[in-house]
Amino acid sequence: MFTLGIPNSQFRRADNILSHEGSEVIDFEVKRQDRDFFLFKFPEVDEYSFKKIVMLLKRNGVTTNYEISKFN
Repeated sequence: MFTLGIPNSQFRRADNILSHEGSEVIDFEVKRQDRDFFLFKFPEVDEYSFKKIVMLLKRNGVTTNYEISKFN
């Protein structure tokens, strides 16, 4: 499982990029970590696909903090 920490100020932009109707479907879950961050979890993504997601968000101006988690 791969996880991204997204600042609250960039939540809407990140959510719109990842769930855009005209692009490839990306399976993700969102959980509010505290009042300043959201965690975007990608349960069924491999390392290569995760790197593509991070680069997509960065190209669109979203600041990310990522973590690789080996928990199910």
